[in-house]
Amino acid sequence: MVAVQTTSVRVPEPVQDVFETLIRKAQSGDQVAFGKLYEMFRPRVAKFLFNATGDYCLADELSNDVFFRAHRALADLRQHKESSFLSFLFCIAANLLRDHYRRKKLSTTVMGEGCWESLSVDTQSCPQSWEHLEAQERSDMLRQALAELPAEQSSLISLSHFEELNAEQIAQILNKPSAQAVRAALHRAMKHLHAVLVRQGYFQAAAIC
Repeated sequence: MVAVQTTSVRVPEPVQDVFETLIRKAQSGDQVAFGKLYEMFRPRVAKFLFNATGDYCLADELSNDVFFRAHRALADLRQHKESSFLSFLFCIAANLLRDHYRRKKLSTTVMGEGCWESLSVDTQSCPQSWEHLEAQERSDMLRQALAELPAEQSSLISLSHFEELNAEQIAQILNKPSAQAVRAALHRAMKHLHAVLVRQGYFQAAAIC
């Protein structure tokens, strides 16, 4: 009788299991694992901070602070899902924004040169059509207007409209009592943003219902 040799096929771990393993390794002090988390999530955090401030350099500086604080507080993270970790990072980022504007009443401006590929526009390969220039102008004006809002209001708008998070997720990140409280705060923030844009001459005043 001939023995048949079988080869065991390793089934890859589900993506969520892989992520949980990465988090647990980082919590145990594995710097390589934390470096991978940094590479995965820093662009998202930097984009959120840029949308909230309109300032590349400030967003770059605060992004580094976010991960410095995340590294120190990572042991406190109890849920190991990707969405939970992202909320954890956004919560730190929102707190840093509040602290920053509490210390300094800084007027930020949009800088002409970008720092990250995901945020900058390649002027060599991208056709400079009127439509593109108008869209860029609108985007710049929106970010300038957001920079004039209180940190919590700009964070609310950025999380809702740029990150496309729902009211329940935002409530957790910004420590709001309920999703309804987030919707009410977001409504006030949008009215304030509308008033700033009117003052900038972007469009005629109109009531927001």
